[in-house]
Amino acid sequence: HEETAAPSGIEYRIIDRQGNLHWIEHLCRPVYGADGRYLGRRVSNRDVTKRKQDEKKILEQNQRELILTEMIQSIQRDIARDLHDTLGQNISYLRMNLQNLLENPGGTPIHLKSQIQSMTKAANESYELIRALLAILQSGDLTDPLNLFESYARQVAERSSLEIEITNQGNPGWLSPAQVRQLFYIFREALSNIEKYAGADQVAGEFIWGDADLTLVISDNGSGFDQDAIQSPDHYGLKFMRERTEQLKGSFSIQSARGKGTTITVVVPYEYEPASLSR
Repeated sequence: HEETAAPSGIEYRIIDRQGNLHWIEHLCRPVYGADGRYLGRRVSNRDVTKRKQDEKKILEQNQRELILTEMIQSIQRDIARDLHDTLGQNISYLRMNLQNLLENPGGTPIHLKSQIQSMTKAANESYELIRALLAILQSGDLTDPLNLFESYARQVAERSSLEIEITNQGNPGWLSPAQVRQLFYIFREALSNIEKYAGADQVAGEFIWGDADLTLVISDNGSGFDQDAIQSPDHYGLKFMRERTEQLKGSFSIQSARGKGTTITVVVPYEYEPASLSR
């Protein structure tokens, strides 16, 4: 009852006899008489549950929009970088070589064949990149990546002699679209290496959902290779897979031996799961 105390208020929660939660706004104001004499304090309480519920919905909506905006911007930046680094360089390479062939049509058949093979490789890389980007952009639910990976595995199996089996273990955690995209590129690069170099006919992709992370295991029954050769500068595919895993703050490991196939293991921690986006 300090006479000079200003009006004050608090908000608190109560539970009624039926177990329902209510928010109560409690206001306390000083009261003065006509002569300015302090008479005491007036207390009022009112149920503001509806207002608090609306405020919570607005806050969650704003958080969700912010998160989705950040996701979209991240994906746009990553796609732009891929288009520039891969597609842009390949097109520049093709233009340069085609122009060179036009200006210098001569040359030995072996030299021309080598140039055509190099240009075909660049064109195929560009084609595969575009297909991968379209697969990601057309995927309806990137928080459940299994359909995306299974669809791409079927594409690879149809054009090759590989038998690819995708399995799922545990309860899926929450992955952002940016995480799914990087995982997809790792998966694509692994299948590409197996298709080109492993001499395998069976591939297994295992999604193991843990409490805090996802483990992706990709194994084949191919010829394998000497693990000391991993450090060779020619292994760009492995280098890129490692770099993408580092971007996901995950871990990357590979096991292989000549004649015993290859197993790649990628462990990726889940990102935060906004309450407004939870299943």
